[in-house]
Amino acid sequence: MSRDSGVAIEESDMIVRKEVHTKCATSRRLSKALKDLVGQEAHFKVEMRHNVYNIECSKPFDLDELLRNCKGLQRKKPGTPDFEQVLAPHREADEST
Repeated sequence: MSRDSGVAIEESDMIVRKEVHTKCATSRRLSKALKDLVGQEAHFKVEMRHNVYNIECSKPFDLDELLRNCKGLQRKKPGTPDFEQVLAPHREADEST
């Protein structure tokens, strides 16, 4: 514990704690997305309990961005159209009008 201007700061105060339900991502996907989001210099720990990932991280992060990154890392099923393929006909129709 360190003191600065009469304020006590413990290491545990510097830890960001957040939760993510396991249906949102696999453990591997969550770990990769978290590492990409907070960078190599940040330390984090992920534990799973009762279908919830408990995340402790030494650096603040945006949970919504983490979830978007997890969705972006999902594998596309064969035969599933890409996002751009779905929008292309609509864009062409907008450009012609």
